[in-house]
Amino acid sequence: MHVILADSIGPGLFWILILFGGICCTVVSFAAIFPAALGRLRPAFLMAAPAFAFSILTTIILVYFFYFAPDTPRSTPDDAAENTKSFRQVWIFFSGIPMALSLFAMLLALVCSLIRKRFAK
Repeated sequence: MHVILADSIGPGLFWILILFGGICCTVVSFAAIFPAALGRLRPAFLMAAPAFAFSILTTIILVYFFYFAPDTPRSTPDDAAENTKSFRQVWIFFSGIPMALSLFAMLLALVCSLIRKRFAK
């Protein structure tokens, strides 16, 4: 049996890392909702902030690859419209869900801590 070696496995590994990073950030952001609901700011922010930073970084990477990469088709308006549609679909999966969950967890932590301080008096 012959061994098959890949010529260019670098981009594939990069996107696999982005995919698993997004999945991990989504899980951690979802877990951050529980301390946030109890009004504990520090654990909620420590869990949700890396997911938010990852989603910002992934958004920058996706914008580059979909709009500014050298092999991006930009010849007709139809290519640009198709590019934007593809970008939205990929962005929601890779960055949108972790960003939404992390923002929700941080906002919930702020609101619950303010409510907790208000009624503790």
